[in-house]
Amino acid sequence: MSDLRTNLPATYQLLEEGRQKASYPGAQIYVSCRGLILADEGLGESRPGISMDKDSITLWMSATKPITAVLFAQAWERNEIGIDTRISEIIPEFAARDKVRSPSDTS
Repeated sequence: MSDLRTNLPATYQLLEEGRQKASYPGAQIYVSCRGLILADEGLGESRPGISMDKDSITLWMSATKPITAVLFAQAWERNEIGIDTRISEIIPEFAARDKVRSPSDTS
């Protein structure tokens, strides 16, 4: 059963409180543990007058930056990447059109 209110009542309450305080119009949540889906829902509105559900498409803009930062930090902690590793070493396509050179590069 993937009912947020039943499986994660404190999380449901926090999401609802934020929505009621107008911190955000709606929220989506997906939580699973060992293959069991605990929550897969949407609350509130995706846009004014449009209900949010688990399949709603929302505009994230720059919201992936914190996720990327956490993933980078985890890889760095596991010594899988260096702090000065160029993105093009991980994603070769990023090197297109000389993006890997910085103004201080002399080579």
